[in-house]
Amino acid sequence: MTGNFQVFSLDAPNQLKDHKRRKPHKKSKGGCLCCKVKKVKCDQTRPICARCQRTGLPCSYNSTSSSSLPSSALVPTRSSSRSSSPGHSLPPSLQVSLFPPADPSCGTPPQALLHHFELNWASIFVLPNLGMPTALHAPLVHLAAGRPHLLSALLAVSAAHLRHHAPNPNSHRLAEHFQQAIALRSFNELISQPMSSLPPDEIGILLLTAILFNLLTFALPADEDPAPGAAAVAPEHTEPADPSRSWVFSTRPTRLDWLAVQLGLRELVIASLPYRDRAKIWDHGHGKYDRGKYNPLTEAEARDAALPPAGPELDDRVPDAWLEVFGISRKPPEGARKRCLLDPLEKRKLRKKGSSLLIDEDEEVRDHLFREPLFLLAETRELAPTMANVFHYLQFLGKLEPEFKTLLYDRDPRAMWAFGYWLGLVCRFDYIWWVTRRARRDFTAIVIWLRSSGLTERPGREGLLWAEMMRDLEESLHWVVPDGESSKSKGWGFHGRTLDWFRPLSTLDERCL
Repeated sequence: MTGNFQVFSLDAPNQLKDHKRRKPHKKSKGGCLCCKVKKVKCDQTRPICARCQRTGLPCSYNSTSSSSLPSSALVPTRSSSRSSSPGHSLPPSLQVSLFPPADPSCGTPPQALLHHFELNWASIFVLPNLGMPTALHAPLVHLAAGRPHLLSALLAVSAAHLRHHAPNPNSHRLAEHFQQAIALRSFNELISQPMSSLPPDEIGILLLTAILFNLLTFALPADEDPAPGAAAVAPEHTEPADPSRSWVFSTRPTRLDWLAVQLGLRELVIASLPYRDRAKIWDHGHGKYDRGKYNPLTEAEARDAALPPAGPELDDRVPDAWLEVFGISRKPPEGARKRCLLDPLEKRKLRKKGSSLLIDEDEEVRDHLFREPLFLLAETRELAPTMANVFHYLQFLGKLEPEFKTLLYDRDPRAMWAFGYWLGLVCRFDYIWWVTRRARRDFTAIVIWLRSSGLTERPGREGLLWAEMMRDLEESLHWVVPDGESSKSKGWGFHGRTLDWFRPLSTLDERCL
């Protein structure tokens, strides 16, 4: 029998070192949250401590910790340092900590939302390269420190992304509403100030926040699309969003508020134009913004400025039936006002008779409302639905006047057709999570509504024209490659799946009619 034995002797000399007690010290409570979580020493430099600066983590402090810091450790934050210069004051409410205390009633904790954003930002922002740093989340998080409008908007987008992809979205839905409310409150405080009183970088961040609001409002809300996560998990077994719940069939006065948010971005773009060139919102040590690369705002403005003074001439890409139904000619009428992206809102008011637009009696009104949208639709339908062209597809919203929303609210057939055609074009992008379900649902709803309105049954040529318009509308889903080969799936992200979400009229839900 063999074995290893160890003998412990009580008589052996004590060879163990004496335990040395640590010198008593006072623990600082003023470290940043990241260092507290990791239980490491924080140098308490503000706004970003040395460790977070080195690791690229978001650095934030509890709002109550400043009182425990020595005066030498207090460095003015980005907002407070600017507020010392005349004319650059920001609302006091922007001086908040990055992470407020977690509350279960507010849904998914902000730390979890930020973690999801950092891990999945590339799938959250499915957008082309704009010359931004590759690790886009790092500068965005640093920009968000001390700016609750941007931070909460980012967290709301992260929660919305989770809601669209998680099978149990309730907590994410609460967080989305909570964070969006915080973002809107702070955003409204900022835009209530004159643009000239804001630092140049804040102008760019305001635009970035507004774009995030557009993303949030374009995505279907939870009360209209209760379980989008199931569509992400098993798209082949999931019903599309219910068209009967679309704004097309709603009687709520607020049914187009989401579109008002989309159109409001244009007014902010116009107001910020004189101050935007000085903004360098990406210069935060993670690589500078490359102005030589594609910028959707400047590209849209350059295209708009290059148009003739009276608006674009509609070439043969615009079918004759479109011109006849909308009541406009290929060449702009003499003396027509250019529908310009850069015109202030007060210069773009159209004549009304009572509460109705003079759309049928006034050719100038029709031309002003429809010329450029039709031009853009005809141009866009020939573009390949690739990520390089996604902003061109989305520019249609920037061509719409506020009065166009009024026509949609009144369900004017021409406005409904034009908006539905654009939705059909956008349906080609089935891999953009915040676009797909609204575009498909509202496109289907508009087709149902136009079909049930009896437009194709009108007597004479009018009925024939509307029959052709409806064929064009339903074909807007499909992109034809330049060699003439029809590509209904492989060319635009459906990966071999058919368009089974768009059912023939005979099988559509009767609740919509």
